[in-house]
Amino acid sequence: MDHGYDGYIVIPEPRDGVYSDEYTNQFHWEIDHLEYCTRFNRQIIAWVSRELKHIPAFTTNVAFGHFCREKNHFFYGRPSQAPKTRYLDALYELRCHRKPSNHLEELILQSSFLKLLRGALEKLVLR
Repeated sequence: MDHGYDGYIVIPEPRDGVYSDEYTNQFHWEIDHLEYCTRFNRQIIAWVSRELKHIPAFTTNVAFGHFCREKNHFFYGRPSQAPKTRYLDALYELRCHRKPSNHLEELILQSSFLKLLRGALEKLVLR
């Protein structure tokens, strides 16, 4: 179904669900794709569904700190019960001047709305 989406989706999880203890390739794959988004002004939506026993997502903290500086293209959210996200919350509010979303759907709508608004403003300025 085509709804006019022209985005780039990066899901940093192995397709087969098996994570390797050697994650150098994973690291390079993630950074390459996030850098692509930064270079071409693509939005980065970071949904941190951290669950300490199965998905601790601690490496997410490093990438988050690096890419959160892209305040016009970086959007962050997490489930309200996600543990150990207070630092991410505070950094996001400080750098991006927005509160994190507690719902993935809301996060996607927020980023889409801002993208549309920026596009409309660019067209307005150009005319």
